[in-house]
Amino acid sequence: DLNKDAETTDRARELLKNHPDFDLIKENIRVVRLDTGRYTASDIVRDVKKIINEGFKPDGIITDYFECVLAERGTGNLKKWEQETVTMRVFENGAKELNVAWWLPSQGNRESVSSNLITMDQGSGSIGKQQVAQVVMSITRSVDDINNQRATLAILKNRSGSAGIVLQNLKFNNGTCTITCDDVIDFDNPLMFNEYNENQSMAKRYDNYV
Repeated sequence: DLNKDAETTDRARELLKNHPDFDLIKENIRVVRLDTGRYTASDIVRDVKKIINEGFKPDGIITDYFECVLAERGTGNLKKWEQETVTMRVFENGAKELNVAWWLPSQGNRESVSSNLITMDQGSGSIGKQQVAQVVMSITRSVDDINNQRATLAILKNRSGSAGIVLQNLKFNNGTCTITCDDVIDFDNPLMFNEYNENQSMAKRYDNYV
């Protein structure tokens, strides 16, 4: 409803301006809107450098999302998986050069829609993105999860630490950008997660039968 009418928009701006964290947000966050499919990874790295030269040095960057990024110029003769790998390398090198953490959300494939836990083979496009990435994590949301503002998060790859950790029942409200681990069920590996959910399903079927 932010842009429903002028009165609502003005009210939202007033609430934001009077928020206790307003100065902190204004000083530390930059939001840049880019047209879908018109910017390559090199273009984005260049624009970040421009922002840094203007005096704002970010610690982290989120490019939302990978599939909206145009393939690098000069890669038109490559296969799609090769183009995606080149794009990932540009982001990787940009993160190293600028000394930032660069997060690249990516969509899942069709199989991921009905999965309890999204694995690396269920990412959209090629596996090249996951192979280049330093850390890969998946966020899975069923219809019930969406209604209850919950999600399951799994660390699928981590070059600097442990992988295989699964957090179920993560509070995940993307409408207000609220993500917390207050009530999660913590699993050390996906096998424990699958066993727990299978037992829960069996118990539910038994209760329905009784």
